[in-house]
Amino acid sequence: MYTEKENPSHASGQLLHLINSKDPSGFKMLYDRYWHTLVEYAYTILPYREDAKEMVQNLIIALWQKGLYLKSETSLPAYLKRALKNRAINFLRDNRNYRRHIQQKPVEDYLNVQSIIGRVYLNDLHEKMEVGMKELPERYREVFQLTYGMDMTVPEISRALSRPVATVEKQLRKARTQVRGYLSAHYR
Repeated sequence: MYTEKENPSHASGQLLHLINSKDPSGFKMLYDRYWHTLVEYAYTILPYREDAKEMVQNLIIALWQKGLYLKSETSLPAYLKRALKNRAINFLRDNRNYRRHIQQKPVEDYLNVQSIIGRVYLNDLHEKMEVGMKELPERYREVFQLTYGMDMTVPEISRALSRPVATVEKQLRKARTQVRGYLSAHYR
């Protein structure tokens, strides 16, 4: 076989011509001439030899599919190494991102499950509070609903209901005590 060491410019030029014209013999020559060197080079970047082999194979297939339109003065070995290095860097970056997302996924799933469980408990608690509030005397229920349903302060409720602040505070305290008692008896 004619090696590039004997006549580098002629061999590279001939090989580029064969590859550019999508001649299968050019790709066989490319494979025979550079396979081992490219695999060794990729293996210096990638942690596993199998990944290096697969990457070189994918590079040669991509060249076959897309073509390699280089000028004859372009160094084919330098181009191949640069293309392989870029692919290896992208591969490592994508793997790192994939591993980070895979490691993060169980945490996200756990948080989603906890969020769903929390919402179920909150809905259940809200329903039980509604039932507990119905058992309150009317004036206690009114104060309790204005406090927790409308987010009104004690002075605002006092003005709205025309009741003294101390009365509203006392009714709210008793309403909270009764609702807590109901919840502790019915919510376990």
